[in-house]
Amino acid sequence: MSMDKPWKVVLAFAGIFLAGALAGGMMMLRIDRPPRMPGRMPPPREFVPEMLQRMSRELELTAEQQARIQPILQRTQQDFQELRRDHVRDVTAMMERMHADVSAVLTPAQRVKLEEMRQALQSRADRVRRTFLGDGPPPPPPEEMGGFPPPPQPH
Repeated sequence: MSMDKPWKVVLAFAGIFLAGALAGGMMMLRIDRPPRMPGRMPPPREFVPEMLQRMSRELELTAEQQARIQPILQRTQQDFQELRRDHVRDVTAMMERMHADVSAVLTPAQRVKLEEMRQALQSRADRVRRTFLGDGPPPPPPEEMGGFPPPPQPH
C-alpha cells in the first residue's frame, strides 16, 4: 500500500471542510449585512433597536405597542444567539471527531502537518469571531481558508 493514501483521506476531509467553511462564511455574510440592505436582518447587536424602529415606522406603532413588542424582539434576539452558540458547538464537536479519525490514519510526520493546519484554521476562526463581534481586525483573505479545529481534550 502506498503512503499517498492517507493524504488522499486528508485531502478529501479538507475539501469537505473547506466547502462547509465557505458555505458557513457565506451564511455569516448574509446574516451580518448592514440593515440598510432591503430584506436583510440587522447584525445581532443591532437587532432589537433596528427591528423596533422599522416596525414603529412601517406599522405606525403606538408607544404602548412598542413597549409590548420590545421584549418579544429581545427574546427573539436571545433565541438567535443561542441558536448560533449551539451551531458553533455542534460544528466544533464534528470537526474534533474528524480530526481524531484522520489523525489515527496518519504517520507521526503527517500528524504534525495536520496540527499546523488546525492551528491555522483556529487562528482564522478567532479573527472572524472577533470581527463578527466588532472588536477585531478585518477577516482574513480567502487564501487562508483551511485547517482543522483543535484535537479533542482528554476527559
